[in-house]
Amino acid sequence: MCQTIKAQSDDRRPQISGQLLDADLKEPVAQATIQLFTASDSTFAGGTVSDLAGTFSVEAPSRGTYRLRISSVGYQTIEREVTLRRNQNQELAIC
Repeated sequence: MCQTIKAQSDDRRPQISGQLLDADLKEPVAQATIQLFTASDSTFAGGTVSDLAGTFSVEAPSRGTYRLRISSVGYQTIEREVTLRRNQNQELAIC
């Protein structure tokens, strides 16, 4: 699974969004589970499921450092640390 993830934080709640694609087939990965946990104590902070186009968006409760977990049947689970800061946009390409 390959994806481009954008993290955006401004005066509103921070948001992580992206599109999940199969790395070999270049097709969307629908119904993947996206979970967000606080980095400090692994408390669940939010989550969603990717749509038919493989896109998703999840809001974080506040700025800070989180663990992003992406999983789907038939794919290896991916975990990455993401730090959301005020007025900062990030783009993460994960394969």
